[in-house]
Amino acid sequence: MANLSSHGVLLVAAGSIPWGSSGIAGQYILQGQGISPEWLTFFRLFVAGSLLLLISQMGKGIVSV
Repeated sequence: MANLSSHGVLLVAAGSIPWGSSGIAGQYILQGQGISPEWLTFFRLFVAGSLLLLISQMGKGIVSV
């Protein structure tokens, strides 16, 4: 049980770092680089969707509920 708990804490930490830094990076990109909000939104959703698809294909059979 402790191993599963440690795994969960690591997953939360791995998710919180990009989540927290995305606001700072987004503000920098929108103000400093002159990129449109539509392009930034598309790019973030595309990258997130691609990563989720990749992880779901890699993780088949690893986690069973």
